[in-house]
Amino acid sequence: MKEKHSGLAISSFVGTIISIIGLSLSVAVAGYLEVTTEGGVDEESVEAMLLGLVLFFFMFLSLVSVGLAIAGTIQKTKKRLFAIISLSLAVPAFLVVVGLMLVGMSG
Repeated sequence: MKEKHSGLAISSFVGTIISIIGLSLSVAVAGYLEVTTEGGVDEESVEAMLLGLVLFFFMFLSLVSVGLAIAGTIQKTKKRLFAIISLSLAVPAFLVVVGLMLVGMSG
């Protein structure tokens, strides 16, 4: 019988792609606002809070995708291709955004 791709792995892959696009756009918008606003972005402004909320949503989606990918790699009767690709994309993307947040908090 031919093995099928895991539904968990495909869901993880789709979530990873959405989270990478969302994280990239969120970081780009934050950088744009910081550069174009005189004196920098006010951390108490509605824009900054909304952007932070969006950023954390996509980080949460990335973590969910990692969990689904791990579950997809454990399945013995399914193909693991999408789970491995998702893991190899989601974990570095998450770590890069966390690193950028730490650099931003230190400066």
